Parts: sequence; C-alpha cells; structure tokens
Amino acid sequence: MQRVSGARARPRLCDAEVLLFDKVMHMRAINQNMSRERVKLAAIEVCRTDLLNHTLIASDRWLAAFMAQYGLTVRRTMNLVMLTGAEHAGRAISFVGYLSSKLPVVDPTAMLLMDETAVYFEDPQNTTNGFPGARHVIRRSIGIASMHVTAALAVTAAGAEVALLRIWKGAAQSVKHVGGVYMAQHPKAWVNIELLIKWINIMYPDLMNT
Repeated sequence: MQRVSGARARPRLCDAEVLLFDKVMHMRAINQNMSRERVKLAAIEVCRTDLLNHTLIASDRWLAAFMAQYGLTVRRTMNLVMLTGAEHAGRAISFVGYLSSKLPVVDPTAMLLMDETAVYFEDPQNTTNGFPGARHVIRRSIGIASMHVTAALAVTAAGAEVALLRIWKGAAQSVKHVGGVYMAQHPKAWVNIELLIKWINIMYPDLMNT
C-alpha cells in the first residue's frame, strides 16, 4: 500500500492556540459565558485576524484536544456568576442592611447557624488529597462504598450547641429524638426544606406556632 503524499495528520497551530487560550481567559475574566461553539468561533477568528490563516477547521476533535491541552472545561454557569462586581457589592450591602435592621428585635437564642456535611462510610481509593474546607468527610467501614449519611450541625447565635440532626436513607421523612440526636430519613439521605422545617419545629415549637 502506497502512502499518499500529504495525507499525514496536520500539526495543531500552536501560536493560534496560545492566542485562543488568552482570549478564553479574558472572556472568563469579564464574566462572558463560554460555550464550545463560542470557543470554535473564537479560534477561527484568531487564526484569520491575528495569523492571517484561513485553514483552521475547528472540529469537535480539535476542540477536545485543545481543551485537554490547556486543562479547560465547559461547565454550566449560574446567574450569580454572571453579575458584575458592582452588582455583587450592591446586593451584599443591601442584605447586610436588611440584617442590621432586624438584629435589635431578633432573639439570639432562637437564631440558628447551621451547616450540612455528607459523611461517607467508605472511600474505595487507597490514597486521596485533603483540601481545607472539604465538603464531605470520609469514615472507614466495611466496604459500603456508596453509603452515606448527612449530618446537620448547628449552634444558636448565642453560642449554645444544638442537638445533631442525622439523615439516613429511607422513605419516611419523620424526625425522631434518639439518644440526644435527632434522626430523620430521606430517599437519598440529603437535607431538604421539609426536614429542616420539621427539625426546627421540634426544637422551637412555641416559635413556629406563633
């Protein structure tokens, strides 16, 4: 079989990719949404305007190689990250002003500060990296890799500890008090608004019934 001259794979345009990467970083910095199609169009524009090269075909395969080379991913964005810095600051100031107006009439013993943490019973990996502020905690057990519970930890604004809320996987979304801990169930062992309302209603019945 004879190899056809010029049939080998064409090398990627390194100069164009460097310029494209800078352009993508700039567009991210100014909060512009970057989809795969926009990256392709930006690549063609960079080649034509900066390098006077009209040969680039921004195929899906080329895009995948480019994004892998530079460690880029396309993620679904939330509306919040599309706001400008001034809009973020304005919302934060407005919220602080609202809280400040309520503080004189708020009872610190009836204000809860809470966080939820997923506790996994097993990590199938032999090694892992720990990061400050991790969103879940690993607890070794006997090979139940996918099983987890959710622990809702809370204190009052006055500094008093509140009994732990532990959510297991189950159908009945009732809250029971067992051994100083509130036990609840959820189909996926997560916290939802219904469970939180039941939990707060148990701890502060007079407050919730007013």
